[in-house]
Amino acid sequence: MGARAEDAMPATWPFLSHLLDEVERSGQAFSMPEFEMSVHKNSSFLEEAWYDGVWSPVRGLNGSIEGFYNSGFEITRLKIMDRRSRLLHSLSKTSNLHNQSPWQHILDACEPFDRDVPMLILYSAHAEENTQSKCCALRLEGCLGIAQGHQAAPETLELHDGTEGFLPEFRSSKANGTAVLLNMPNDKLPTFLDGVQWRGFGEPSTVVVIIPLFVTELMAGYLIVGLNPRRPYDEDHKQFVQDIGRVSTAVLSSSISFKQAAAREARLSKELTERERFIRKLAEVATVGIYSISSGGALTYANSKYYAITGESDKPEGAYNLSFINWILEEDHSKAVHDFEDCKLHKRPQSTELRLRRKWTPPGSSAEEHRWVLCSSIPNIEDGEVTGVTGCLMDISHQMWNLILQKNSAHAAEEAKRQQERFIDITSHEMRNPLSAMMQCADGIISSIEQVKRSCGGNDLIESLESVREHAQTILFCAAHQKRIIDDILMVSKLSSALLVITPVLVEPSEVVQQAMQMFEAEFSASGILTTYALEKSYNVKWVLCDPSRLTQILINLLTNAIKFTKTAVKREINVSLAASNIGPPANMSELRWCPKRARTIPEFCGGEEVFLTFSVQDTGQGMSAEEMSLLFKRFSQANHRTHIQYGGSGLGLFISRELTELQGGMIGTFAFYIKVRRATLHESSIQTKISSTLSTSRRPLTRQRSLTNGAHHILIVEDNLINQQVLSKQLQRLGCTVHIANHGLEALAFIRTSRFWSENGGVGCELDVVLMDWEMPVCDGLAATKCIREMEQQGLITEHLTVIATTANARPEQIDMAFAAGVDDLLAKPFTVAQVMTKLESL
Repeated sequence: MGARAEDAMPATWPFLSHLLDEVERSGQAFSMPEFEMSVHKNSSFLEEAWYDGVWSPVRGLNGSIEGFYNSGFEITRLKIMDRRSRLLHSLSKTSNLHNQSPWQHILDACEPFDRDVPMLILYSAHAEENTQSKCCALRLEGCLGIAQGHQAAPETLELHDGTEGFLPEFRSSKANGTAVLLNMPNDKLPTFLDGVQWRGFGEPSTVVVIIPLFVTELMAGYLIVGLNPRRPYDEDHKQFVQDIGRVSTAVLSSSISFKQAAAREARLSKELTERERFIRKLAEVATVGIYSISSGGALTYANSKYYAITGESDKPEGAYNLSFINWILEEDHSKAVHDFEDCKLHKRPQSTELRLRRKWTPPGSSAEEHRWVLCSSIPNIEDGEVTGVTGCLMDISHQMWNLILQKNSAHAAEEAKRQQERFIDITSHEMRNPLSAMMQCADGIISSIEQVKRSCGGNDLIESLESVREHAQTILFCAAHQKRIIDDILMVSKLSSALLVITPVLVEPSEVVQQAMQMFEAEFSASGILTTYALEKSYNVKWVLCDPSRLTQILINLLTNAIKFTKTAVKREINVSLAASNIGPPANMSELRWCPKRARTIPEFCGGEEVFLTFSVQDTGQGMSAEEMSLLFKRFSQANHRTHIQYGGSGLGLFISRELTELQGGMIGTFAFYIKVRRATLHESSIQTKISSTLSTSRRPLTRQRSLTNGAHHILIVEDNLINQQVLSKQLQRLGCTVHIANHGLEALAFIRTSRFWSENGGVGCELDVVLMDWEMPVCDGLAATKCIREMEQQGLITEHLTVIATTANARPEQIDMAFAAGVDDLLAKPFTVAQVMTKLESL
């Protein structure tokens, strides 16, 4: 792998290079029924290998050819066996004993097969016995690959006299009555073989076999055969050598006695008949259907399993041309015929899945289904011509049914997940929308009362206004409390539905903690709570890969609990610390009582070194008993029944914190928790530092950055909820803002056409500083309207960048990304107060 093609396949590269050039020029796949490649396999020498396949161009994303793919398979053994079989067939043909000697017949039969017989020497034996000695003269009858007069093939030899050449091996093979194998590595070639003109690949044979030939138990001669140097001497090669000896012996026997030849023919015929009978028995007991079809399409043979699978009749009159398509479903007829013709035309195997007319009833189902079969065929080739097709059928109905069932189940699961996610979004939207109006009304009441108190006197009036203010604060508190309960319920729903995912990004953990604490600054101040934040000595990280939103959520839950139990205490302190270690939980916090971790699949993400961050939130509240601690992290559970009465809450906050902690590979305990993160690499840290330095402009186009100061802002509210329209517009107007209303996206676009931003107005028209764009609206939603605004800016129809802030209850990370992708500059999650709107305007 990884090597250049010309280096990995030097022997076949000249041919392949032309082939690949043609594929690249035409842009079409090229079929090669049989092609040769010389490859290195498990052995150290270069092997002859044959393949059958198609070379196809591989195209890149831009349509250009990036490489080539060969979808073939190796047919070396079939090719070599076919060639050897043809040699043996040629050798076994009856020779004309009147005009040709048997030795010449052997030479003529082997001569075309130069690869399998790179060298051949034939000696006839002439024994002469007398009373004093036993002599056997060897006479050269012919050779291939060796020039006349070569030292390896003397004209005559005395078998029992001398050690030159192959004489020692001659005597050994005669004594044992078997062939003698002579291994000759390239670096140890016998000197008497120097100058041999090796046929075939032109390489010396590494194995030479001396085959003794006996006729009627008498020595008749020898065959010295040099074997193919690019094929291993395996069992097939060994069988080939034995067959050459056997067939050559039979040729010699035929020259000695026609009667013996007839007997040999009868024996071979019997062996062939027995082998055919044996093959037919194997076919009958096979678990797959086996068939043979003529080139015209008539079924010439099929085993019983074939008829059992297809349900067809085994009567002879059913075997007409293309009769095999009778058992195939009509919709698959064209595919079956195409593959049959393609197998014959291109002389290559075919495999296809077909449906039958026959039906079956899957397990647990009352409906019938068509059976499926895997049909694999290979062409029968004789003398280069296709005479028919042989193949097998396998019933794959159960596998295909399981595959379809799994596909349908996966689709149903995906659809259920999508519907459940949509339900959560709708529920969140419907719950959060009224909350915005409630919070803004309460906030407006309080602001109005404060204004009246400052401008008007009188104790009775002030007392009445104070009472109204207290009621408004109660509304505000209840709305905020309801929002927390809704958030907790939605979070538990996501956890139960496995819709919540951990999305690691590069963050500074210390900054995340400080931002979470800043969210509670007003509450700390109102409750008189002293807070401290410290980095432990073990904290030695800067940038890490983790999910900051989930981390913030855990911190908010713990800080909310700490405030709840501390604001009524005599001593009011909350101490937050951050530490890091290579193990979790850290050794210095072993005394804490950790909530047992449950078995779950933890999402893994690639990155740097594994680090455990430990966050501690300790307060000076009244504390808890061991029994109360054991209930902390269970769903809908609180320390005791008085906790809900005195402090409220749903009992979901700490349960959610436990789930989120474990999803991040950590654990939670009393007053602390830890999560598993990855330390950012130096490269990632440097990139994130640059990104952070320009974060304020990364999501907004740089064409125009206008400063919006507190006061007379010109605001377009795009909102379909009439209550939200009225409440938000009145509060903004009270703060000195000029407010315009649009009920949906199309009305917003129509208003923009009347503003000074519209190019056709020449800078004259309504003033407009920012658009507060709701997401879910009829006629045209907020994201579609925002996309239109950005397209108009690019087309020059809108002359300057128009600031758009999305106001939506859709606040999942992927939904936030969708909003920014549509072109919004920032986002306000419902419910929100007018103070948050003004803060957002100041930040822009």
